[in-house]
Amino acid sequence: MSTKKKLSAPVLYFGRIIGLIPFRLGEDQSDLQFSIAGAVYGTVLAIAYSIASAMALRLLFLNGFPLDTPLLVIASGMEMVCIYFLCVAIWLTFAYRQEHIIKMLRDFFKIHEIVWEYFEIPTDYERIIYQITVHATWINVFLLILNIIAYSFFAGDRTYNVVIWISYCLPGVVYHNVIILFLVSMSAIRRKIRRLNEKLIERGRSINSSTSINDFAFVHGFLCDLAESVSHFFSHFILQTVVQHLLLLLTRIYGICILLKNQKSSINIPLAMYVNVTDVIVCILQEYFIGSIVDGTVKEARNTGNALHEMANKQRPLRQRTQVYAFSIQLLRRRLDLSAYGFFKFDLSLVSKVIGTATTYIVIVMQLENFNPNVPSALPN
Repeated sequence: MSTKKKLSAPVLYFGRIIGLIPFRLGEDQSDLQFSIAGAVYGTVLAIAYSIASAMALRLLFLNGFPLDTPLLVIASGMEMVCIYFLCVAIWLTFAYRQEHIIKMLRDFFKIHEIVWEYFEIPTDYERIIYQITVHATWINVFLLILNIIAYSFFAGDRTYNVVIWISYCLPGVVYHNVIILFLVSMSAIRRKIRRLNEKLIERGRSINSSTSINDFAFVHGFLCDLAESVSHFFSHFILQTVVQHLLLLLTRIYGICILLKNQKSSINIPLAMYVNVTDVIVCILQEYFIGSIVDGTVKEARNTGNALHEMANKQRPLRQRTQVYAFSIQLLRRRLDLSAYGFFKFDLSLVSKVIGTATTYIVIVMQLENFNPNVPSALPN
């Protein structure tokens, strides 16, 4: 057994514990089966977290969040509700849509076999497993360190409650790993499309090649279908994650503003600043990776048209020209365009939209608090 396969075993068990691998795995990689026990376990996680979230929300509004301002308490409560719906949606979806997940995984296995059969492009099962292992390990270690720091921050505050901390911080492990699965899947599809484009360029240089243009059209269409299937499955989670990130930015940036003005606070201001700033950086980085990796996949799929255009400019037999024309029509009618149910596209503009929206609301709130003389300001002068 290789090192990469050994590394995947802990990740497999960890995925089962957090409810992201509910189905059964056989000895063969493609032997995947629906698991009733996995569905029941996902339901139990959703019910248990619903009870914990209800208790945490009640304590949040009774005790107030660490900085104890009305806006921060309300915004933090909304963020916790968003995290609740996100985690419950993840557990129930992975539990009861196992057949859809299994179909996507089998399509990944199938595309590896197709590109090897048609173009002799080697499979990269181990590379995908290794990427998931490395990314999941790094992000979970980082989250563990961040949560320990956050725990030390909350534990020293008078409004600290362990139920609030568990319901607020620990679910991040679940949706962060869902984002990892989404990004690694898109990255794998992008690599296959890039290799397909390289083979298409090589095919364009040779008139008497045995590879048919129709084979390229079939594989390209299959990869686009797979990308849309993955995007459609994860779009609900990404949409909720973006909303949660928006609320997180609102609370953290507002909290930073309060800390900068409230120098007489009893809490550890440097530690609180570190936690808030780190959360903002993690949020922005996640938005960046979601936008850049998915946008890279879309651009790679559209680059196929450039390679096909170079081929069409050369003199070729009538049969090949007909195939090139049919492939070009397919690319025009079948443009890959990935978005979260049409609310926003997965590109780098996602980062600026989230930051711009959060900043706009923060500026308005700060101006209203400092301007209106009839409303007691939450910030000391």
